[in-house]
Amino acid sequence: MDDQIFKNVFLYICDKEGHIKTVVNSIIENQTIEIDEKIYDRVLPDGEALWNSHIINSKREDNVHWKGFLTCLGEEPYACYFARLSENQIMVLGMKNEIQRYLYEEMLKINGKLTNKVRGLYKEKTIIKENEYEEISKMNNELSNARRELVKNNYKLEELNQKLEQLTIKDFLTDLYNRRHFYSFSRDVANRAKRLGYACCLIMIDINGFKSTNDNFGHDVGDSLLVHLSMCMKNTFRHGQDTIFRFGGDEFLVLLEASNYNDSLAAMKRLNQLYEQDSKGTSLAAGIVEIKHDEIQENFDEFIKKADELMYLEKKNARD
Repeated sequence: MDDQIFKNVFLYICDKEGHIKTVVNSIIENQTIEIDEKIYDRVLPDGEALWNSHIINSKREDNVHWKGFLTCLGEEPYACYFARLSENQIMVLGMKNEIQRYLYEEMLKINGKLTNKVRGLYKEKTIIKENEYEEISKMNNELSNARRELVKNNYKLEELNQKLEQLTIKDFLTDLYNRRHFYSFSRDVANRAKRLGYACCLIMIDINGFKSTNDNFGHDVGDSLLVHLSMCMKNTFRHGQDTIFRFGGDEFLVLLEASNYNDSLAAMKRLNQLYEQDSKGTSLAAGIVEIKHDEIQENFDEFIKKADELMYLEKKNARD
């Protein structure tokens, strides 16, 4: 192939953030490309958005495919292509528009020479014997089947991992999130509230008379009360904004994003109305705490303690 073509082609190996790690061929004359420079700062002007679109935001299954677009280097238009070599290696190939046809013609010539060479070998009977071809074909089929089976098993393993993760963060009886998940989830809620500047609410809920109902009528009745309450809560609170946790026993915690005290109080009134339809002689006690965005912390222990105290105060008032 004509060496002149390489004066119009650049080829770099970068990491996924766009830092140049290897310069295979450079077209920038009288300039030195420094390792770890970002490719869109020197070689691809205004290319950061394209890089993010094609590399950072590309799907995993697209890793092996080439992605192409047009860009300019100086005043020359270039065709540029991205391809992932590995998780953190991206090949960047660029060439002037007018030499793409020339390069294609050169590749056709090479392909033609290789084809003629193979035909010559076949005529001279120096190629692999027919039975060896059959053996290779058989091995290729076995490898293809093994690969399909591996992909299938990987999907199954991923599904099992997702189910296992759900088992570790959800309560088996009520299908609500458990106490363990609250502490990791609440950190994300706190960060969103600070960033967007909205208040949150915590509601601690307990069933009045649950222990005596459990003792007098059995655990099956007690479990049915917990399931009934969990269904009432799912039908009361907002999907996507309010998250419900079974904190332990007959105690439940609700974390309401972008909500205030009055919103939470209204939600509790609706919940009480639903719960009373099959309460088996019990009632609900609740403690509500509103948390301003400038008071919120990643650790919610202080707010949980306050909601718990308010809930027990309401239980005491109900008994009195």
